Amino acid sequence: MSRGDFPSDGPTVDDACVPAVVEFGAGRGYLTQMLADCYGIKKVFLVERKSYKLKADRSLRQKDSLILERLRIDIEDLNLNGVESLQGIPYLATGKHLCGPATDMTLRSCLAKKCTQCNVAGHRAGCNLRGLAIATCCHHLCQWKHYINKRYLSNLGITRQDFHAITWFTSWAVDADHSSGLPGSVDVASDLQIMYQSFAKILLMPSSCISYDTAHHFSVLACSNIGFPAQEGNVGLAVEDVLREIKAVEIAVLGFMCKDVIDMGRLMWIKEHGLEAHLVKYVPYSISPENHLLIAKG
Repeated sequence: MSRGDFPSDGPTVDDACVPAVVEFGAGRGYLTQMLADCYGIKKVFLVERKSYKLKADRSLRQKDSLILERLRIDIEDLNLNGVESLQGIPYLATGKHLCGPATDMTLRSCLAKKCTQCNVAGHRAGCNLRGLAIATCCHHLCQWKHYINKRYLSNLGITRQDFHAITWFTSWAVDADHSSGLPGSVDVASDLQIMYQSFAKILLMPSSCISYDTAHHFSVLACSNIGFPAQEGNVGLAVEDVLREIKAVEIAVLGFMCKDVIDMGRLMWIKEHGLEAHLVKYVPYSISPENHLLIAKG
């Protein structure tokens, strides 16, 4: 993003055309400070339920013509239409560490009423959303009651119980030792990428093309985790027993794919609300396995 990405009616950017920034889960506010330093933002709203010391607020308030407002509230309870100082102002929604359901709550806060209220009630917060950039994380904390796109999961045949298993599997992407059992000379990040692509192809194959061992291992893992009764031949087989039969890198890849399932539903929901959206990986696995970024523009 550059200064030129902000809307303008002429060769110079009028202050009224520069979107405000609403940072969800803002913490101390240093992400917004960087945006203000780089892009000349004039108005910022920091949404955070906790109180912090050593905030960026002091340096932000020292900037000429920058208006800062902190909204100390849980995202779940936030109604942007009730923020009087945001009415009629175009804004960008950002978040760098929105754990689990906080991402779903943020999307709902920004977009849930966009389609119905824009035509009925004129200037509303949802209508003024110009774009968003949300780094998702901590998928193991996601909750069915808050998940934004249950219809997407249902169309895939994924039940509430399955969703709980998927969230459990996502922890393997970040908690596992991705180099375990691999030769020291192997590029783990590259190996993960290759494995990821391979498993993606497997999931697109007819079930008859999937090897018995692969299907057997993962089905036992799912049944063991979500409490299904043991199947014939699996009696007494614990999760730990199955994991020993699977390479560490394969376990990590399964975790990454489960994260993708959750984020893809969010992506589709954003598109259904009229935004051009993408799910990207903003850093390599080798830097951080929590590398998913939802970006969209209106």
